[in-house]
Amino acid sequence: MMTDGTETAHYGAPTLQTNGIHENGTNGTPAIYDVIIIGGGISGLVAAQSLTKLGWKVLILEARDRLGGRVWTYELDGDGHKADLGASYIHGMDGNPIAEVAEKLGMELRFYGPEPGILRDHTGAVPPDDLKIFENTSECMFSHLKALSQTSPHTAPTADIPLIAPFLSATSPLFDGLTSATSKQQATALARSYAGWCGADLGRVSFKWWGFEQDTQGRDGLVASGYWRVVEWLEGEVVAAGTDIRLGEEVVGVDCAKEQSDRVTVTTTLVHGPAGASCSIKTYTGRYALITLPLGVLQNRPPKFTPPLPQRRIEATHRLGNGLLNKVIIYYDAAWWTDIDSIYFLPDPDHPGNLLGRPTAPAALHIHNLWTLQKTPAICFFVTGYAAEKLEKLSDPAIEQWATAIIQQYLSPTQIAPRPKQVLTTRWLSDPYTLGAYSYIPITAPGEPEATPLDMLEMSHCLWGMLFFAGEHTEPDQYASVHAAWTSGVREARKLKVVLQAADDKRRSLV
Repeated sequence: MMTDGTETAHYGAPTLQTNGIHENGTNGTPAIYDVIIIGGGISGLVAAQSLTKLGWKVLILEARDRLGGRVWTYELDGDGHKADLGASYIHGMDGNPIAEVAEKLGMELRFYGPEPGILRDHTGAVPPDDLKIFENTSECMFSHLKALSQTSPHTAPTADIPLIAPFLSATSPLFDGLTSATSKQQATALARSYAGWCGADLGRVSFKWWGFEQDTQGRDGLVASGYWRVVEWLEGEVVAAGTDIRLGEEVVGVDCAKEQSDRVTVTTTLVHGPAGASCSIKTYTGRYALITLPLGVLQNRPPKFTPPLPQRRIEATHRLGNGLLNKVIIYYDAAWWTDIDSIYFLPDPDHPGNLLGRPTAPAALHIHNLWTLQKTPAICFFVTGYAAEKLEKLSDPAIEQWATAIIQQYLSPTQIAPRPKQVLTTRWLSDPYTLGAYSYIPITAPGEPEATPLDMLEMSHCLWGMLFFAGEHTEPDQYASVHAAWTSGVREARKLKVVLQAADDKRRSLV
């Protein structure tokens, strides 16, 4: 994750522990943890919360200098202005465990709907069909396409059909009531911007599996007070229960070979340790391990597993899609712009790549007005798919120049916009501890092994009776969400309780 060079402020992260409460057993022998959790994101924290409260000895290993993973609230100044650089929504409030925690903690949520002016063209003007275009797009994406894929009485879609194809077909309800060519072009650009729901261009996303999941229902809530409260609360829970937390240690090896006497040995390196120093490598021993590493890490730079992961696990890991969503936060001394909560900028027909999208397939750009939504004088760009990948290749000065020019063009075409106080850019694909944002099910070429929700189930299965796995990419009904990470942590904690209790009962029976 890169910013403009300012020091990162984070919430809920304990001080790096070098001599944890379970560092040594009796007589100086190494401690044996009941469970070693690899990764201090939401799924790892939730699992630790459950297990430590029942008295199990748990260790969390996290490579970052903070907890939370892809949940990261950044403090912009000393006046309480914050912005979520990762997750910012609770999707589907009904029956959502994150919603229940938010209510318990008194977190402020915002619920908003489309307003006149939600679309802006390249001149800063509001298109005459703006609300109609937005309503058509949302209805098509979240109702029509899901029903067409899952409940059509005709032939089921094949795995090589991308989601964008029926979205933009001549008979798509996307274009209902739109008579002008300009309105249809604007609807097409807005449809492509819905890549943010998958983290990938909709030309890569499988239409066959769109709507297959059985996710939470109800409206979406923006976490206006910042997601940090969830991380802070979970940290307090696990620390109070006795969890050992080690920050700044990257896991490079996981060994559960039988010669280890049915123990898991986890090897780490200190992220900021002295080069070549012997103390930069540590080992920990546990009865079981829970791996909560993101999909991108498992695909591109996983720890060394001994024995190696089974081929079916490797194939499932690489069949899944790893999406990307980045944010650009433009922070000002004071708010000076429109009071609309959410706006979509439409691409310039004469310069179709002006919003970083593909010139041959230009997409709209979604922004949040953080002033109306959470009283932070900032504008947040949601940059997804191809544009998000392109963004990561730009320097910070180039991004600032581009973003301020876009704001000038769309929000202040008749007067000079003020200079921003600060510009922050996320680069989740370049971040070695995420290497992406969240999972999706991609299209599959004819004749190739098909990516399916079974791949997510495969990634959730225990290996060798000792390695357990959690994370949003292991939840086929809720993937690509914070509540999926939460649910997976609860799921694996339940499994671990069963095996821990059974092992302890067996040991007691032999005494």
